[in-house]
Amino acid sequence: MADTGEKQKMSKMKKQYLKAGISAVAVVCCAVMLTLPAIAATVETDTIVADNGNGVQPIPKTYVLKDTIFYLGDDYGLMSEPQDLFIGKNNRLYVADTGNNRILEFDEHYQVKGVYNNETEKIFSAPQGVFVDEDDAVFVADTGNNRIVKLSKTGKFVEEYKKPVSDLLSSDDAFNPTKVAVSPTGYLYAIKHQWIMQMDANNDFRGYITATEVGFDFIEWVKKLFANETQKKNMQKREPSSCLSFDMNENGVLYITTVDSTGQLKKINTIGNNIYPKKDMFGYQVDIGVSELKSPQFSDVAVSADETIFMLEAWEGKVHIYDKEGQNLAIFGGLGEGEDQFAAPVALDVDRDGNIYVLDKTGNCVKVFEPTEFISTVYQAIDLYSAGNYEEAMGYWRKISEFDVNYHLANKGIAQTYLKQKNWKKAMEYFELSGDKENYSKAFVGYRQQMLEEHFTIIVIAAVVIVAIIIVLLKLLLKLIQRIIVKYHKYV
Repeated sequence: MADTGEKQKMSKMKKQYLKAGISAVAVVCCAVMLTLPAIAATVETDTIVADNGNGVQPIPKTYVLKDTIFYLGDDYGLMSEPQDLFIGKNNRLYVADTGNNRILEFDEHYQVKGVYNNETEKIFSAPQGVFVDEDDAVFVADTGNNRIVKLSKTGKFVEEYKKPVSDLLSSDDAFNPTKVAVSPTGYLYAIKHQWIMQMDANNDFRGYITATEVGFDFIEWVKKLFANETQKKNMQKREPSSCLSFDMNENGVLYITTVDSTGQLKKINTIGNNIYPKKDMFGYQVDIGVSELKSPQFSDVAVSADETIFMLEAWEGKVHIYDKEGQNLAIFGGLGEGEDQFAAPVALDVDRDGNIYVLDKTGNCVKVFEPTEFISTVYQAIDLYSAGNYEEAMGYWRKISEFDVNYHLANKGIAQTYLKQKNWKKAMEYFELSGDKENYSKAFVGYRQQMLEEHFTIIVIAAVVIVAIIIVLLKLLLKLIQRIIVKYHKYV
């Protein structure tokens, strides 16, 4: 009896342990299931314009937050509605702190090095633009005072540029510069609605640069042909699209963003022509939240030394990156409260180390982003390919594919390398993966020609054999017809 009682007791304990184990497993499983969405949510990605140009597709993270320049210390406080920034030599950062009527200079550690408000001459009034030349002279678009001011590298007043005197300029035209740049030849550039105004070092007007061609409108021409003088006066004059922002590379070439629905970025050469390869719409149609889609509007642009283009899109608050051939490399950022998001971004620039600086007007801060290994590899691959180092570039393209097998630029880069090597079949394979129909056709033409050349003898022999067989069959057919005629001619 004692043994039976002991067995029953042991059996009961086993059941209790079993239930406890099952419960523990259930709890662990539930916990894992509950954390899966959170784990998935922590997988960070950016985007790229989809192959078909309709929307975006995910890619690995391209830039991560490196630093945020916000509170400047007790001596300088906070920025107030800043409007512009510029990266000078040695990665020195300059900010047009508009609400505080001053220009801020930061050292490479993002510490305030200088504060310039021109108080010894005439204090700045809502300055909206800043530019620093090769000699470290600081040019300020002093918007509220209707002038451009030149400061020495220590912030001392040098001279000012007011509205030029010219018969080509109307006395009613306001001169309230918001962006400013200086070319290697000493010309000053400032935005004036649809144009970029040029002035020389003597404050003389040197003309306008028009980013957008008006073109010929046949319907408008017909209307004017039959309109009377009063109607002609009331007709709205067609004008080019307004300029939003511009940047200048080391050679003085202008990159201008406009409000066009397509071709929003122009690369203007010395004779005023747009030579940027991409002429159609940049980005994708943006949903602005009122059941309306709009073309993206790029409020600022920056150009790196290798001609990579960085543009700030206003509707969504995202940074769009394009290479010098007009290919979209990545898109990141957006409006929000995340560390890589902004309240109201208004300007951006890029330093020599590849870090991107985004100025947030409402957040009163500058966010600094550094490139990830993924996008750094993309840049290396593009640089090597552009320099003609196709074999070396191939290794980087393959490394990019390991990051993201669907990154179509990697497949396109591999395909283009095979194309240069005249490996037509492989080129066709990767052009198909990248969705590049045009280059696939080029590779196919090469492959077809290669097949003809490699198998020419066989093709000729086969053709001769086929012709011979056809001749023999024709002869046999003729003989058969003759026999039939001989056999049945008496019945005809």
